[in-house]
Formats: sequence, C-alpha cells, structure tokens
Amino acid sequence: QAPGCGYVTKGLDPGFGLVVALEEGQQLSGVQEAIRHALRHDPTDTWACDRCGARDGVNSREVQAPPDLLLVQLKRMAYDPAAPAESRSRKISATVPIEDEIDLAPFLARPAPPAAPEQVDPEQPIDLERAVLPPVAREPCRYRVRAVVVHSFSTAAIGHYMTHVRVDAPDGSPAWVRYNDSGVQSPKSALPAKVQDDAYLIFYE
Repeated sequence: QAPGCGYVTKGLDPGFGLVVALEEGQQLSGVQEAIRHALRHDPTDTWACDRCGARDGVNSREVQAPPDLLLVQLKRMAYDPAAPAESRSRKISATVPIEDEIDLAPFLARPAPPAAPEQVDPEQPIDLERAVLPPVAREPCRYRVRAVVVHSFSTAAIGHYMTHVRVDAPDGSPAWVRYNDSGVQSPKSALPAKVQDDAYLIFYE
C-alpha cells in the first residue's frame, strides 16, 4: 500500500506453508505469534504504486485460503558467507512454544479488489475497497497440532532430526510418540520441553 494515495497492489505467492524467520535470542509466546511476525507489515522501497508511483510503501501478507494441512517452518538456520568456513552455518537460538491449537482467522485475506483501471484520475477520492483496512471479526479458523520435526544439536553444520507425532489416547487426551530413525518411543502425555527450542517444522490440521 502506498502511504500517500492509499492505493493497494495485490499479488499471489504460491508458497508451500508459512515461513517464519527467527532472530537470535527471540522468545515468542507461541506459534500464533510466530505467524503474526511472518505476516507483519514491513516498509518496502522495491515496489512502485500503480496510481502515484511512490516507492515508500508498506508490504503486508495474508493467507489467501486456509489449507487442510498447515505447515509452519521456523527458520533456525543461518548462513554467513563472510564468516570463517567452520562457522558459516549456525543455528539460531530462539524459543517458540507449541500450542495445541492456533487460529488462522486473523491472517486470512479479504476478497480481492477489482483490477486497477488503465488510467486513474489522481483527484478522485481513494477507493476504500483497494486500501488496507483494519481487521474485521471473523469466524474462528482453528488448527490442531499434529506433528513436530525438531533439529537436535547446537549448530547447523551437524545434528539430528526427529519427529514427534500426536496420536490421541482412547479417552481423547493428547499422546505424543517420538520417531527417532528406527526407534519409536512409547507415547507421552506432552511434548518434551526442549521442543520449543528445537522445533523446525510444525504440522497443523
């Protein structure tokens, strides 16, 4: 969105899942907040407004349609080509607790505005349907966590990946099974505390 005229240009990124770039030492309240960080509004100077030509706009991201299976990737790996060879790849230390449920409703897109006309009169009032509007009340769009892939070790150069899968007990209470190569752990009532520091891929359904 251009700050001057308020005009909005929309595009579609057919990405697979939501990617959250973590920062060193970051402590988030959970995956819901991590998604909010991934879809936050950011200033941009690489886009030019179709109406006024301004380049100092705001880039915002929304989910076009809720998927059946939602993948959230926490980017814990960083690469610095200028660093010494032994430390170019590193693991970002950040804490993200895994909630049992998240709500995607606050991040769903509004209906797409009509296509921009070929010629626009700058003296005409701004069409509010083309502007970024404040959030509106929506029906909940809840997802429940199904599996978590973790990276176990303190660096990106080496380590081990394991998967925790939710298999609910007969009474409906959560039960988690850890798959570690050929080893399968007996069900546990909760995820290990270390998962919030090592989670890499989180699957919701």
